[in-house]
Amino acid sequence: MKKRMMCLCLCLCAMMHALPALAEDDALHVLNDRWFAVEAYQAQYPDRPVEVTNPEYDDNGIDTNLETLLRTTDWDVACIATDDFSLQQLDEAGLLEDITGDFGEEAFYPAVRNAVTVSGRMLGVPTQAWCLGTAYTMYWLGEDTYGLSQRLGLTAGDEPHNYGELYALAEKYFSLDPEQRRGTYFLYNALEGNEASFLLSGFISQYAAEFADAEGHVDYDTDVFRDGVAQIEALAALLREHAKPLYEPGSTSLHMLVGDASNHPLGNTTPFYLGETPNVPMKLEVWVVRAGTDKRDAALDLIRATMAEGAPHFAPALYEDFDYDALRRASYDALIAGQIQQGEEQSVIDRLVSLRDAGDDSQYYSSEEIARYREHVAPYLTFPRCGRVASWSLATRYLDGALDLEGLIAALSE
Repeated sequence: MKKRMMCLCLCLCAMMHALPALAEDDALHVLNDRWFAVEAYQAQYPDRPVEVTNPEYDDNGIDTNLETLLRTTDWDVACIATDDFSLQQLDEAGLLEDITGDFGEEAFYPAVRNAVTVSGRMLGVPTQAWCLGTAYTMYWLGEDTYGLSQRLGLTAGDEPHNYGELYALAEKYFSLDPEQRRGTYFLYNALEGNEASFLLSGFISQYAAEFADAEGHVDYDTDVFRDGVAQIEALAALLREHAKPLYEPGSTSLHMLVGDASNHPLGNTTPFYLGETPNVPMKLEVWVVRAGTDKRDAALDLIRATMAEGAPHFAPALYEDFDYDALRRASYDALIAGQIQQGEEQSVIDRLVSLRDAGDDSQYYSSEEIARYREHVAPYLTFPRCGRVASWSLATRYLDGALDLEGLIAALSE
């Protein structure tokens, strides 16, 4: 493995190029400071002045003027998201600096590298990654703490990858004798009565992310969309039919079979795809440097500091080649620092230090999880530009009868 490539993320000091202190009127101008990037930068360069401009946000947390701000010359380094912005279009407008060779781009997964490359030039640095599609945790896979697979007769072959297969799993589960199912339930939100809204909302978001074209347009008037809505309704009806769970004798504990997963791509999760082939749509947090800035070196230093800060959490999802043990230790170091900061008992801190030094990975991504990601997720990554979809509100309106299917398609198409 070319571990030297990951030094950009792992070594907080080795790859940082010292710059003389900047004058107050020569501050680094940062646009859209995300995830405390400036804080990480100034921890290393406390004498360097920084000026931050953040976009305005509406009530839904959507930035309303970031694109306008990007088209000015009042910034040196900025953070954008791949689902909202096209690096190619920003490049065509002459806004982005070519940073090829500055960040070891050959270590990225090919799909990640392609997402930040235009005409062979690297124009952005990905520092975080999130699933745009739907993913679930199958609790009988991986660490089956409660022995669900043996108890319910499930195998890895029952793992669903789309809503039709999820329905088939539900049918198999509910066909079991109630005593066999006692103490378990199928889907985490089935007890709350909103399973239909949750499933349909997830499906709509997944569809938009998977089928967006290069310009971000989505055609909802398709058999795939209509069939998906029908599958969701059938699954929700099946869950309502078997709404009352059975408990273990003398206990109110329930063990879930299928749970909603984090939108972080790593972990024991199953990403769903809706087309004929696997497709895992993702968004990247990408840092870009303004073309022509006279603070290029300082901008690159800020990006390096941001990469190092996020590497323990996101590097395994972005890099095909990295130093696992260094990331694991860095993750433990951050956890230990947090425990110290909040005044945790010394025995807790000592235990974490002991686990870190013993090579334990229980507080970090296991090698199995990363291998699973490499085999079942990384080869199918895509990075569409689809924007945000009001999936929950429209799903609820459809299920409440305020919209029929044609009305739902029309509303989404607007």
